[in-house]
Amino acid sequence: MKEENWLEPKTCIKCGETKTREDFPIMVKHSTVRAKLRAHCKTCDKALSAQRRKLKKTHGEAPENHSCPICLRTSEELRELTEQKSLWALDHDHDTGEFRNWICHPCNRAVGGLGDNVENLKRAIKHLDKSSNRCYNVMKIVVKFINLMKGQRYAKTR
Repeated sequence: MKEENWLEPKTCIKCGETKTREDFPIMVKHSTVRAKLRAHCKTCDKALSAQRRKLKKTHGEAPENHSCPICLRTSEELRELTEQKSLWALDHDHDTGEFRNWICHPCNRAVGGLGDNVENLKRAIKHLDKSSNRCYNVMKIVVKFINLMKGQRYAKTR
């Protein structure tokens, strides 16, 4: 992983402005992980926090017995996978601020990692389909080979 250069200016991924490193909030995920700067500046961070607070005030918490609309996992299934206090992320359109739904944190990271971009998601699906088809085709070849070997073994014993 690339080491952060704390002296160079940094460009905010939200507003596009290049600022000093002091203008970016520090992200510390864990006491054993080195601190790093967030990708967006403090000004954008405040705006995002205000947007999330407003949405949480309007939409409250995820409903009881909620399941993720993407992976379909329930709260019970998520509790087995994670030690996070909060199981649900408030998913919203970052451009319009419109609430979309409550989704689980793994799906929120996946969608966010693809930039909340439908075209990126389509390409990811195409990629997965292609590789699953390839795996399926490899399995068909393996099965044919096994059947061929069984047939040869059967022919030798006759």
